[in-house]
Amino acid sequence: NMEEAFVEIRRFDNKLKFASEKYVDLIAAANEENMANGGSSVEIPSTEFHNSALARYISMILYRSTGKLDSALVDKKYIDSAFLTQKKLYDFPKPKTIEEELQIPASKARLNVIAFSGRSPIKREEIIRLIFSEDLYYKVAFPVMEKQYSGITSIDVTVTPLDNNNVPIESDLQKISMEKIESIENIAIDTFAQKQTLLYTKAIARSLSKTVGSSLLGYAASETGNDIFSVLQLVSLFAIEATERADVRTSRFFPGAAWVTGITLDPGEYRVTVQYKNRSGKIVSSETEDLIVEKNSLNVV
Repeated sequence: NMEEAFVEIRRFDNKLKFASEKYVDLIAAANEENMANGGSSVEIPSTEFHNSALARYISMILYRSTGKLDSALVDKKYIDSAFLTQKKLYDFPKPKTIEEELQIPASKARLNVIAFSGRSPIKREEIIRLIFSEDLYYKVAFPVMEKQYSGITSIDVTVTPLDNNNVPIESDLQKISMEKIESIENIAIDTFAQKQTLLYTKAIARSLSKTVGSSLLGYAASETGNDIFSVLQLVSLFAIEATERADVRTSRFFPGAAWVTGITLDPGEYRVTVQYKNRSGKIVSSETEDLIVEKNSLNVV
């Protein structure tokens, strides 16, 4: 649905701005609460992610397919900028195929392939204990995000023309390798940094308030000699240990990386096979699709 696709493209800039500004005010408020309880301020991290090469790539081929080459060229420049200005996130070469996307002869058609591999990062709990005295400490539990291993190191695409009887013409087979365009796992970790800081400052504020309550019970026990306060302090310390837990829930259905390639073809019907391979070159998974590739159209697998 081209119309709805362009709506999403236009919404994209707003989504990026929202992602980078979402937690700034919340972190500042949590810092104020921490300092009021005797804690220290935490630095607000900046988000490096401000431009998505994958989103710009999709936008570029959408505009190209509708003949809006000026808009497609703007998206190509955004892709160049993403790799130039966000090197921490794009720590791999820019796909060479991008340079060919706006140089299609009038008699030819362009086939684009987009593939995904790996799994997005997961969260695990990290615990810090700060000890004030023999019987007084506070525990802080907060989530950290870490990458998951993927065995896929390369993706190959085979494009074979079909004759009038849908039989592959093997002599005209073409094989190309896909190139990574986006590390979704790098972006997930970068954009989580601000939320992680907010969770960290809130965890400190929460734990400080619990510890202050425990320390008051200890003071009451020493001043009054009443054992009930000592028992309550012990219960309070156990409660701090038992209830301070990090929220490690996370979406587990996102891929870890996005790959692209493109090939210029004569208009016609083709069989496209995508092969996912591991480090030793073994095919781990394969997908095949037949489609008609047309001029001045969006041909995407």
